[in-house]
Amino acid sequence: MLNTIDPLGMEQPSQPVSSLITATSGQRILLRISNLSVTNFYTLGTNGLPMEVVGLDARLLRDGDDNNMYYMTNSLTLGGGQSADVILNTTGLPPGSTYFLYTTNLDRLANDGENFGGMMTEIRIN
Repeated sequence: MLNTIDPLGMEQPSQPVSSLITATSGQRILLRISNLSVTNFYTLGTNGLPMEVVGLDARLLRDGDDNNMYYMTNSLTLGGGQSADVILNTTGLPPGSTYFLYTTNLDRLANDGENFGGMMTEIRIN
């Protein structure tokens, strides 16, 4: 874990809880992605690792006849208070590969000069 020194000279952890996602090739990863802001929209994307959206706001995507309305995407935009349930399928991905789940709002990839981090996590395939 990386640390920085705050203006008072105190050491601050960059991110005390790891957001790293690890999987074995062939696994399916279920994520609930939530936007905890009440005013901002954020878009998350992946490169080379499509997301299957299976639920929105804690409800399965189904129509009135109970048919699945799931869809595949590489980016997902959530408004304030929204959530999405997505499945990442690692079938066919080579062990040792790395992917990123990150915001396309590039100003959010850093913490405004305070500590390390931002709205991005790493997905490692073992």
